[in-house]
Amino acid sequence: MRVNKPQEKNTLSIKLFFGVIILIVAYQAIYFFRGEPDWRAYNPGNKLFTLDISGDPDRRIIEETFDFGEVSFNFIMFSRGDFQYAVSYAELPDTVSGRSIIQFAINSSRKMMQAESIKVYKDSLSNVEGQRVVIEAPDGSELVQLIAWHQGNLYRLMIVGEGVNGDEPSGDVEHFFRSFNFLRVTQDSDTLLFQ
Repeated sequence: MRVNKPQEKNTLSIKLFFGVIILIVAYQAIYFFRGEPDWRAYNPGNKLFTLDISGDPDRRIIEETFDFGEVSFNFIMFSRGDFQYAVSYAELPDTVSGRSIIQFAINSSRKMMQAESIKVYKDSLSNVEGQRVVIEAPDGSELVQLIAWHQGNLYRLMIVGEGVNGDEPSGDVEHFFRSFNFLRVTQDSDTLLFQ
């Protein structure tokens, strides 16, 4: 019968400890060198639009209150790097015009970010006139939105994080905004927006 000596147990424990450490370091190195998931085309199955996302999207419905009532927005969200990305869309009542609904959306975002100052620029979303809105929150994070009214729906592409709208816009930010494509764009489909 063999008796285990304390020295043999210590040697085995040390080898096991270093073996586990090496496995953890190898796993972390693989994750580090793999980087962010690539952009991929995504169709939410709504027959309204396609866009590029990274990773696995989180989908949910969020109620928002406007002056004319509550609206259920469909949200598709994901993270990439230090930024959070989202697209929201909802069908709105025919009684609401494009210009006023975009102003409602801007005011809602200002309230949500608890910000006083915002910057609004003319822009387009998939060749439909819209507005780019930049809101800085008190904590230093920024929300950049691209908002458009198209065929009775309000669309908002949003990116939030620190430095989103820095001096040099992130290539990922612009890629996300420009990857959005309406599946049905007709001429003069959004004449209400700037009337």
